[in-house]
Amino acid sequence: MISSIDIERIHRLDHRILLIIAIIQPIFSLIVNYLFTIGFYKPLSVWSHHLINPTLQGGFIILLIFGFIIFKIGRHNFSSIWLNSEKLREGVIFGIIFWLLIQTSVAVFVISSENPLSFNPDINQEIGAFLGQLFGNALAEEFLFRGIFFLQLYIFLRDRFSDRTAFLVSIIASQLFFAVSHIPNRVLIKHYDNFIIDQMKLFIMGILFVIFYIRTKNFILTVIIHSLLNYQLRIFEEDVIYPLVALVLFVSSLIFWNQIKMKFGYQDN
Repeated sequence: MISSIDIERIHRLDHRILLIIAIIQPIFSLIVNYLFTIGFYKPLSVWSHHLINPTLQGGFIILLIFGFIIFKIGRHNFSSIWLNSEKLREGVIFGIIFWLLIQTSVAVFVISSENPLSFNPDINQEIGAFLGQLFGNALAEEFLFRGIFFLQLYIFLRDRFSDRTAFLVSIIASQLFFAVSHIPNRVLIKHYDNFIIDQMKLFIMGILFVIFYIRTKNFILTVIIHSLLNYQLRIFEEDVIYPLVALVLFVSSLIFWNQIKMKFGYQDN
């Protein structure tokens, strides 16, 4: 898996750009989450019937700021985060298949449990929540913590240490940063009872996303899967089983990815 990362085809960002991003990211995370608490995003959310929800607006602010720094000032390119037209097409196709598998699995489970299968009455909010992840939160997190911090840290360390050491240090450091970056959200908005468990969960999920990102070499697919793990775009009125089904399918895709890509002729180079 480590050897599959072709560092020669990835543009190296100036280390000063990375340092600036690492310093200002917590600041903007705090600002964006604070805006939630004062209802800054609410008018547009209400006006759009919750299709442009606060998560989408907050994520857009993050993407706009860091996208400008990385692509305009740092002169980075999309191919360096494993994004091009072919990967976009494949990512969307596989993402749709993943979503259909979630819905089908939930329907089969509910029917086999002899419970009534009813459609989600709040589909507008469900669509808005998913779009908030796809074009906001999940997109911003995958861009910063997998596409930029992990890959760039790996490239930097690869010049100084062995592949194994560079990989382990970069994945641990970048995903610790990923977990810690959620602290403003947890303090200002969600208020989790067990902070340590929440941080451990975020760290582990960050590592799983890195592994998926490396195995698929597809930025868009990773964003879609991340979005569906957060919000499954539920067409059925079932709250409990959806997250578990999505997680099981995600872990299964990690384990059997080689078989999946061979079956469907997926190109990961």
